[in-house]
Amino acid sequence: MEYIDAPDCTEKSVKRVAQAVQTLISVRGPNSAPGHVGGGPVIHTFFIDDWTSPFRYETVDELEQHINGILRVGGNPRRISLVADASDGLYLCPCDINPGNFKKLPDGKVVALDFRASCFLPPSFFAVAMEKAVDLFTQRVARHVKYPISGDVAAMTSASYSLAPYGRNDIGAPKSLCRRKEL
Repeated sequence: MEYIDAPDCTEKSVKRVAQAVQTLISVRGPNSAPGHVGGGPVIHTFFIDDWTSPFRYETVDELEQHINGILRVGGNPRRISLVADASDGLYLCPCDINPGNFKKLPDGKVVALDFRASCFLPPSFFAVAMEKAVDLFTQRVARHVKYPISGDVAAMTSASYSLAPYGRNDIGAPKSLCRRKEL
């Protein structure tokens, strides 16, 4: 990691940050496994507390099964289709868009930092992150970013909020994921 001696972006830099985010969400994933390059759990605002999934998903289908399981446990009749959403591949999904994660260089360019909460996911996950954004900076950035809107976003957001009463992220997971976690 490199130190960048520049001020954090501010509300005045929203359009420049949006341009950087637009570039980031166009980066295609290197493979079909959701998560960081090299694997590991998904880190996204969909999950509660530390934003970390309880499993390492080997396929988009496993992630889809888990979210549909959350919907089922919550009594929600909707189901999502992440496999269809990811038919064109996975894309980088930065979901921690706060001013401290973007630096404004003296020439006016913006540099993005802190990719802990940036995983390769189906495109609808970026829309979920923008839907769940509570801070004004992220909401303003989102207004300037063109991203695919999926019919699954409302159900995914509902599933995410359904985790809160349980206080954990493994609710509704298929048995195959639970068994793998135990190994």
